[in-house]
Amino acid sequence: MKQLYIRLICSICLLLCMATIASAQHAQPYLSLTGGLQLADEMTLSDQTGDYTLDFEDGFFTGGAFGFYLGDAFPQLGKGRIELEVGFRYNELKEAHFATGTDPAYGEMTTISVMLNTLAEYRNYSPYYIPYVGVGVGFAHVAMIDTRVGLSPMIDDESLQIAYQALAGVSIPLREKLALDCGYRFFSTLDPEFTDAQNRKVNAEYGSHAIELALRLSF
Repeated sequence: MKQLYIRLICSICLLLCMATIASAQHAQPYLSLTGGLQLADEMTLSDQTGDYTLDFEDGFFTGGAFGFYLGDAFPQLGKGRIELEVGFRYNELKEAHFATGTDPAYGEMTTISVMLNTLAEYRNYSPYYIPYVGVGVGFAHVAMIDTRVGLSPMIDDESLQIAYQALAGVSIPLREKLALDCGYRFFSTLDPEFTDAQNRKVNAEYGSHAIELALRLSF
């Protein structure tokens, strides 16, 4: 049932992407490459024995997108953009907080996301930079890799969940078709579900923040 649900939503997203590209056939396409600092929120996990939390080291985010400038299609919102984005996030585990105390923890968390983003640009705000805001929805593959406290294993599992994000920043024109984006994004998913080393089901809360730079080339 879960696989059917995921396939259904993937099909809907694919149709949305195809419809967007078809409607934007006269719009200007672009490519962008993004990199930045990845800050993972403290993760709360719940199993049959209770709750505990994990802290992560600062990590990195990188991604790429293909999109279209939609011009004045939605003038009340500003100049529009829509894009399909693939992203990768990485953080190392730092500490685990239990009811009995705090212990050093080890392992990695990675997230691969596929997002459909829509952004509004306010091109009349300044001749030197262009503010933008946006939202996105899609899917994320969240993996907890060889996580452990000391020699005691915790979780080595993965989860595929619906993801969503909000973006804001400024775009600085460098050349006629090249721009530098300086921005912030909040990224989260529906609660990932894992199986731990004791074969217990674990529900987690996932959220992260990124401070990022992106180069965007239109053609």
